[in-house]
Amino acid sequence: MITTPIFLEYEEILSQKANPFIADILLGAFLEAPNVIAVADYYYWELIHSDLDDNKFTDAFLNGQADYLVTNDAHFNVVRNNAFPPINVISADEFLNIL
Repeated sequence: MITTPIFLEYEEILSQKANPFIADILLGAFLEAPNVIAVADYYYWELIHSDLDDNKFTDAFLNGQADYLVTNDAHFNVVRNNAFPPINVISADEFLNIL
C-alpha cells in the first residue's frame, strides 16, 4: 500500500540516489505495479513518537486495512502488541515464511 506521504518520501530518496530521469521511470513503474495499492490518508493515528516519519506507514496499514505491516525497523515494536488499533507488525523474514 502506498499513500501520498510514502510516495513523496520515495521520490525524495530516489532523487538523491539517482538522476531525475531514472527516478521518474522507477516511480512511474512503482505506481503501475499490479501489487501496489494506493490508499487515501483519511485519519492520522500518530502512534510512534520515537520517529514521527514512521507514522505514515502505520497510517497506510490502518487506512488500507492491510493484513501485515512488514518492517525490520525497531521503532515499530511499540505498536506490535496494540490492542487498539491492532497492528500486525512482522519482520521481512516472517513475511517470506508466510509466502
